[in-house]
Amino acid sequence: MEMKEETLHFLFLYGDKFRCINSSYRNRVLTDIFAAKDSNGDIMSYGYRYGFLASSIGMLLGQIVFNLLAPKYLGEIGTKPVAKLEKQEEGQQVDTLNKEEKDKNKRNIYFILILQYSFGLDLNKQVLQ
Repeated sequence: MEMKEETLHFLFLYGDKFRCINSSYRNRVLTDIFAAKDSNGDIMSYGYRYGFLASSIGMLLGQIVFNLLAPKYLGEIGTKPVAKLEKQEEGQQVDTLNKEEKDKNKRNIYFILILQYSFGLDLNKQVLQ
């Protein structure tokens, strides 16, 4: 079992390094291709949005592949929290949020969303002026 975990860790690290190198090269090529240039050939704006678009498409495809292949290769691993399963096996009560804690979490989320929305409006006003 230890050898399998070591191999998986090795593959994860080198896959991560490959993605980093690949993404930086891909974004460099895309920004060079889609850079807006004036009549003198000077760059007015880089095409970073196309690099971000390519990255987001890659992440979406990676998530789809993971969701399709995870049940086959991982089985039930990761579907339920380990601590919760251990408590259930030992016969202990599983801690859950009560109504007050859920309401407090909802208030916090609403506060953060309103704050982000209002901050975004302020930024838009500054950009448009």
